[in-house]
Amino acid sequence: MKPDQSIYSVSILGYGNLGHHLAVRLLQRGVCIDQMYNRSTCDLPWDQVPIIHNMSRLLHQSDLYIISVADDAIAAVSEELSLYLPPTAFVCHTSGLAAYTQMSDYFVRRGYIYPLQSFSKGQTQDWEQLPIIIGASTARDEDRLSVFAHKLSNTVYRYDAAQKERIHLAAVLSNNFTNALVAEAYRFLDLSDISPKVLRALIEATFAKIKHPGPELSQTGPALRGDQKTMKRHIELLEDHKTLQAIYQNISRLIQQRRENETEPR
Repeated sequence: MKPDQSIYSVSILGYGNLGHHLAVRLLQRGVCIDQMYNRSTCDLPWDQVPIIHNMSRLLHQSDLYIISVADDAIAAVSEELSLYLPPTAFVCHTSGLAAYTQMSDYFVRRGYIYPLQSFSKGQTQDWEQLPIIIGASTARDEDRLSVFAHKLSNTVYRYDAAQKERIHLAAVLSNNFTNALVAEAYRFLDLSDISPKVLRALIEATFAKIKHPGPELSQTGPALRGDQKTMKRHIELLEDHKTLQAIYQNISRLIQQRRENETEPR
């Protein structure tokens, strides 16, 4: 660690979607990547980043070691990492769900740096306003991690592990579930030889209204109106799609309950 305790260089363990995008952004911002570890053989598109496939070859010079692997692999990677790094090495993970306590048996300086975004290797990522959630086992390391995270994005939040779990769940509901529902809507149309393109303008308008004026003020549809005739017909149309039918009924019930709660006298 440098005399001022800042983070100037990192090693990244895991070359999945997020590991790839982290490396791209760090290189853009002039941060030194000492090494990138990946258990399986892979090639990096950057000559300036050494890749290793055996953790025993890890250097001890990095200011921060970032574990970017699946949640259920964090503890095992931390344990293996502890065989080659001192317990005082600063180690963090990128999980939205896991707490840094998964590393507590192996390292005394622990943290997380969770970029709140869905990453795909084939797509570029706009990091400037991308929210990053951070936390660390000590206030000093959390300050260091905050400064480091601001090299990635202008939007950095400090939340504890319990809050981060709730953020991750909300992200799954709003991103993964929404995407899955759109995919099901596309498939439903495909079965009737209808082009999914017919929905695209509506989908774009929906997300624009979620941003402004906001989802609460933008809700429309038969459930909000209490249009039982339309809802009954929709449920009939989904008779051969039982899972989607149940989702339709449950979300309609959710919308109706929210409407009822909002109209109740206070």
